[in-house]
Amino acid sequence: MLYVFVGALVLGGIILGASLLVGDGHGDASHDLGVHVDGDGIDVIVGAFRSMRFWTFFLTFFGLTGTIFLTLGITESRIVATGVATALGLFAGWAVVWAFRTLNRKEANSISDERDLIGQSGRILVAVSPTALGKIRLQVKGSTVDMLAKSDESLAIESEAIVIEMDGTMVRVATMETGASAVGRGD
Repeated sequence: MLYVFVGALVLGGIILGASLLVGDGHGDASHDLGVHVDGDGIDVIVGAFRSMRFWTFFLTFFGLTGTIFLTLGITESRIVATGVATALGLFAGWAVVWAFRTLNRKEANSISDERDLIGQSGRILVAVSPTALGKIRLQVKGSTVDMLAKSDESLAIESEAIVIEMDGTMVRVATMETGASAVGRGD
């Protein structure tokens, strides 16, 4: 049984080492075998078994655990060593797949929705009028964001304005006095 554990450790280690050294430059493509499972529960568990990343970490941790158990004499029972090695391999493989899928779901943009923008004040970069679009610079969640702006009133460069509404990828702004009352009313 020791040969099975050592073989799994060597194979998993070679695959893991190669992926760390060479990398694939395409995120998940070579590791998930083209299978993308969305959802929760049983779909995610079954989807993990189709992932190359799962099998790489399963083999590595299965082999490492079994080898350690038998060579260090932690247990004399091959059944116990195999059971613990299998459990730890399954856990490690699933945990890595879960972690990578969770990380891949995160968007690079820290602005989650329009609620992050409405009520924010900023500085006008390009003058805004009822007939011309302008641009406003906002500080949102620690990031500087420049957005196209429109307004029902004229706002000069460097003036302060408040976002009162989202309109697609643009914001509607108003002076601080006008905008504060509009945001409070929910306009």
